[in-house]
Amino acid sequence: MKNAPDEKNVKIQPQNELIGKGIADTFKEHPFKSTLKVAAIVAAVALSVLAIAFAWPLAPLMTTFLGITALIIFITISLDVSDALLINLK
Repeated sequence: MKNAPDEKNVKIQPQNELIGKGIADTFKEHPFKSTLKVAAIVAAVALSVLAIAFAWPLAPLMTTFLGITALIIFITISLDVSDALLINLK
């Protein structure tokens, strides 16, 4: 394949320099954008606490496992959404 690019010269450019960075690194450069990530985590924790509070009387042990799973899922989704919002906030 003559026209194939050399693997050594191919560089992947991120869409936004803040995506994938930690909250502390983001805060040094853009305080508002890191606040968005922290708010996303707080919202995820609040949603999982509400889910546990409503389901606890029905099945306490199962609610604990589902609550931890929900917390992980909510944090993952909220951080993905906050990263998607960071693309538009330049």
